[in-house]
Amino acid sequence: MAGPPKLKRPPTFDHLRKKAPLERTVEIPLNDAVVAAYEAAQEALRQAELTKEGVEEARADLEAARRALEAETVTLRFRAIGRKRYEELLRAHPPAKGEATDADYPFDFDTFSVALIAASCVEPEMT
Repeated sequence: MAGPPKLKRPPTFDHLRKKAPLERTVEIPLNDAVVAAYEAAQEALRQAELTKEGVEEARADLEAARRALEAETVTLRFRAIGRKRYEELLRAHPPAKGEATDADYPFDFDTFSVALIAASCVEPEMT
């Protein structure tokens, strides 16, 4: 007598298992004044193009502002850490004593977010 038929995993499961973790790159300007100068240079170029006066100078100013902005910007690359690692972080950062335990937030607000960012940031490496 034959046993129950073996169930095959659908091919979708295998595709999902092989999927590379999601990655996102975030650029963060460190100086608001440089961002404001870049935006002002963009607007000055738009105005110069409308009036057809001082266009080349406005383009040069925008390029200088772009270089200054790049120099004051840090690029971070984040990668999804996966469910298992996420659950490990949750267990490692339980709610602090006296902190209300909420089913939606089963972690210590002061330590968990820092640990999650450090675990998911792959460039630059954080501890």
